[in-house]
Amino acid sequence: MSSGNEVDCIYNDFSKAFDTVNHSVLIEKLHTLFGIHGCLLDWFASYLTDRTQRVVISGFVSSEIIPTSGVPQGSHLGPLLFIMFIDDIKHCIRNSEFELYADDLKICKIVNNNTDQIQLQEDIDRITEWCRQNKMSLNTNKCYHIKFSRKFNKYNSSYNINGVDLAKVDEVKDLGIAIDTHM
Repeated sequence: MSSGNEVDCIYNDFSKAFDTVNHSVLIEKLHTLFGIHGCLLDWFASYLTDRTQRVVISGFVSSEIIPTSGVPQGSHLGPLLFIMFIDDIKHCIRNSEFELYADDLKICKIVNNNTDQIQLQEDIDRITEWCRQNKMSLNTNKCYHIKFSRKFNKYNSSYNINGVDLAKVDEVKDLGIAIDTHM
């Protein structure tokens, strides 16, 4: 922006991110991407699979289920396992800068023309494909696009996820800090 460029940012929201981590995919990633094997891999598999859970509210108890997805929330390992699960998404983003903080992903690119816009859309499409391959999804109602610029006449760009146009906003809350299009 300080050089007179326009920066488009896409804020992504994973649908129920911590609840939808597929156990089989996570265990495979622990093995192939992080080199975990043997007893340690078996321990992680045991930690994630064949557990039961139920809900108790005001003395009423639900029936037990065996979840096939999700990392244990409120545990020390849950956030670490999620970070290890999502770590390879960075390889999808080839044309843009990105910030990944737990399940908050934003991708940003200088967009002054159609070529720049196409390249950012390609990164969005690759993220969408990563989600499909990893059995995750983006909540398109909570994903949005903001253009940071000080120009009066801005390049009109738009983006979509699976054909659903992203909402354009004039202000975002980024980790609790409100930022408008002029920063």
